[in-house]
Amino acid sequence: VKAVDNFEEYAGLLLFRSIFSIDPKTQAMFRFARKYETGAEELFSDPIMVRHATNVIRGVNKVVTMLSKDTEVLVKLLKGLGERHVNYGVREEHYQVVGQALVETLAIVLGDTFTEEVKDAWIDIYDLISTTMIEGASSVKGLRTIEYECQEKARCGGFGIPWRGSRKN
Repeated sequence: VKAVDNFEEYAGLLLFRSIFSIDPKTQAMFRFARKYETGAEELFSDPIMVRHATNVIRGVNKVVTMLSKDTEVLVKLLKGLGERHVNYGVREEHYQVVGQALVETLAIVLGDTFTEEVKDAWIDIYDLISTTMIEGASSVKGLRTIEYECQEKARCGGFGIPWRGSRKN
């Protein structure tokens, strides 16, 4: 992947194109994206979108490099990330959307090298990432009141993405 010029930007923008394609309502979760019509091409050249997409891929790469190192630090990092994402309106079902989008993105970026074995390994990696982030988010959500949950739902447009099946779909 790193052989592609600006691979983090390239992969990041592909990832977000896929996320917004799978569930167009997620675009509204990003303040900078609200000024664009759903799926508008100019969104993907917006400097804030480009920076965010690039940083997401850098974050995924960082997690992958940390897998064989200090897992205690990795778990803290991912739980903290999950806690922060609650404030952005991210719900558990959004992790399935991102997982599906990540697999689609990797299939494009890796091409013929994206074998079933590689796919399964990435699904396992993303499962670890999402499960740990959801644990972090759950610890925050457990402290919230029903009133706050209602406010959050109204602020985020009442997202409710149906479960899309098992992680190996």
